[in-house]
Amino acid sequence: MFVAVLQHGKSRRIWCRAVCALAAVSESIKFVISQRQLSISAINGARTAHGEIMFDRDFFHDFYVDFEQVLKDGYEAGDGTGRQHGGGRDKEVSTYSFLVNSKHLVTLFKTLDVNDLEYICLKVYWNETTADAMKYKLLIEIKTKKLVVKKYQTSYQPVVRNRLLVAQEYKWQLSNGDDITFLKIDQAIPRQFLDMIPTAVDDFKLEVRSHKVMFSGIKKAVVKDRDYLKQPMAVTVTLGLRDLIETNLQEEIDEARRKSIGFRLRDFKTFMSLISSLGTTADENVPDYDSDEGLSIYLKRPGDPIVFELCNIANVNIQFVQITNAGPSEEGKEIKIPHHVVHEVNMAPPTAPPAKRHKKMLLLNPLIPSQEPSVNSGRSSSPEPRIAYDSALRAGSTDQLFVEEHSQPHSRGSDSSSDSQSNQPSQYGPTQQSNVKSIFD
Repeated sequence: MFVAVLQHGKSRRIWCRAVCALAAVSESIKFVISQRQLSISAINGARTAHGEIMFDRDFFHDFYVDFEQVLKDGYEAGDGTGRQHGGGRDKEVSTYSFLVNSKHLVTLFKTLDVNDLEYICLKVYWNETTADAMKYKLLIEIKTKKLVVKKYQTSYQPVVRNRLLVAQEYKWQLSNGDDITFLKIDQAIPRQFLDMIPTAVDDFKLEVRSHKVMFSGIKKAVVKDRDYLKQPMAVTVTLGLRDLIETNLQEEIDEARRKSIGFRLRDFKTFMSLISSLGTTADENVPDYDSDEGLSIYLKRPGDPIVFELCNIANVNIQFVQITNAGPSEEGKEIKIPHHVVHEVNMAPPTAPPAKRHKKMLLLNPLIPSQEPSVNSGRSSSPEPRIAYDSALRAGSTDQLFVEEHSQPHSRGSDSSSDSQSNQPSQYGPTQQSNVKSIFD
């Protein structure tokens, strides 16, 4: 079972904006739950961008995880001993992972007034003894200050964890002195740069040269029949190495180590808009927010992923991984982020309810004698008349269906006049067969 409660106003605001930002990247959001944190992530359709936001357990007012008798679909046990990844070492922990449709979450959290809430509660019942109606469901409970409790639920798909360890790998290579460039800049610089460039700019380029770092927004020219359908444009911002908060570059950098990488700007804008929304909250001056914490950038070579990381909020870590464009010497090199691997849910088929017999409407010919007993006649113990409609349907005759009567003795107490009348077409209702009365009298 999993329970997480968001009670503080700032934590509710951060959660809602984080979900909406990831929903702009992909149609599905992956949840990874462990004893120490909750991680939500998304991969774009081209599998070139990956955004992940990790919330430590201290970010929540209440955080409870119990893996006892957990469902095997989506669960991966950890031994706690650690495992190797490219020379680095990462501790292995038990996790439960699943995918949720991002449209369902956006519908709930996008227009939510977090200032009018008491709490937001997330629940998942993943035990084997859980009722089938509650399995594979993410339950969301919201209580307003007017004491109104709203409950929602959405289905999820259990998936394989498939952790993306690019950031951990780059950090380990950086500590070993490998060819990793590390830049730490004020987060306001890329934010103001994106506000300055036109919306038509599609590509972003980062260049590392001697004594400076350059950010460029580029719009490529589109030419048809020697006419420019789109004019080329480039906007560049230059920073000196002394303007950076932290870096591993030296001012006497070798020109052979110059780097120039580029990538699409669309998903990076989504990442920066999330940072901007978190940095401009009303609770920005609280001790949990560090406005001086910069944006960390890890890059390697053209064609390799570039990592952006922000840790300016207590117990929240934001990472964005973008696959860069391959260089001229690596035209055939293409890296894709692994897609989600969905577990096949093996659920017992529901027991079908017993089939109900539906009465068939029969179009009886008006010449068929009425089978309703006379009001004056006593009860008859004879069986009901049997309608033989199968033969008529097989013969293709739908205009007339026949009634087959069992041969039966007359009821005791019924006179012969009623029997003779029953063989004639009924002209009156059952209440007028004895005392006929005109409606005009």
